[in-house]
Amino acid sequence: YYGDWAGPQDCCHNESATSAITPGEFMSTGYYYMNSCLLASFARILGKEQDVRRHEERAELTRKAMLKKWLSEDGKVCTGSQACQAFALRLGILPEDKRTAAASQMHRAVVEAGTRLTTGNLCTLYLMEMLTEYGYIDTAWELLMREEYPSWGYMVQNGATTIWERFELKKDPGMNSHCHPMYGAVGKWLYSHIAGITPVAPGFSVVRIRPYIPQKLMMAQATVETCKGDIYVRWQKSYGETRLYVKIPCGVRAEIETDSIRTTVKGGTHYFIL
Repeated sequence: YYGDWAGPQDCCHNESATSAITPGEFMSTGYYYMNSCLLASFARILGKEQDVRRHEERAELTRKAMLKKWLSEDGKVCTGSQACQAFALRLGILPEDKRTAAASQMHRAVVEAGTRLTTGNLCTLYLMEMLTEYGYIDTAWELLMREEYPSWGYMVQNGATTIWERFELKKDPGMNSHCHPMYGAVGKWLYSHIAGITPVAPGFSVVRIRPYIPQKLMMAQATVETCKGDIYVRWQKSYGETRLYVKIPCGVRAEIETDSIRTTVKGGTHYFIL
């Protein structure tokens, strides 16, 4: 019912926080698919093969139903909103030959909106992730750095020291929390995509280092505390080169992936020129 909740006011029904451009039915069905996949993975860990098959079959039926109802030949998904396109890509339900077109539709939806967000608290993170992974990192960075409404920068320009529940500067009694976690999910994107730190095995025993580098950003660094020690990544542009520094704890294997490098390293400090 709630769908992509609490997007910009002009993308919601009247004065509510319910999206007018991303149907709740689409979001709920997508999460049903996601949850079925998760349950199948849990059952596999527990050795419950009958449950694995049951949840996988349910997920596949849901995926096929979503594509039949909502996927167009040109890659448009449902209403074609930023959220619909990003959510479908994030779920991984689209046929391989439709993904590039769907990503292009997603990017077009951002540009046609004036490079502004129309997503709510569920799909804003998915939009940032999918723009980045499908080659539109500079557009994602522009969204992050925007200072006009609706944006994180708009909150800062209005004196925010924490992230709001809504993009609007609301001071009435309803839905006006000025310290709310919803849009803070973009912080995850900074670690997983800008710094490029993503676990690929339990306990960070294997980690992928795959930074995406915006044209307008000169450097980034991040540290993730894990049960095996700190994982540190820093990249910096200098004298026409981009240099990547990685510090990996003992007992952790890191898969380094960039446009020019594919290698695996063990614990220690490592340096690459990209």
